[in-house]
Amino acid sequence: MWYKGARAVRLEKGKDMIKVGERLRREETVLKEMARSDFNFGDLFMFLSKTLPEGVMVSSITVDLKTGIELALSGVNHQRIVEIVDKLNSGSLLKDMELDRSVNESGQFVIYLKGKLK
Repeated sequence: MWYKGARAVRLEKGKDMIKVGERLRREETVLKEMARSDFNFGDLFMFLSKTLPEGVMVSSITVDLKTGIELALSGVNHQRIVEIVDKLNSGSLLKDMELDRSVNESGQFVIYLKGKLK
């Protein structure tokens, strides 16, 4: 009887260790891909701080080295969207930036942009 209980506990711990190992393998793969890329994220942040007009805040940045970049910007009005997209595309870090969607979140206008890294 006790043998079955001990065996079940060991099997459960083994499954947990397998899950941890798989997660670590995925993280290692991502880190290797990032090390192969010569993209400097500090340059991206400096570029955004210099390029975006005053009053525009970056709410979130999602970077995928394979597929591209997504930006969420708040404090933007409709008249400035085209200007911001043109400025981002004319820089040396981003290309093919385009408006994905615009929404009103918590009473503030937020735009979502998608593009690629150069």
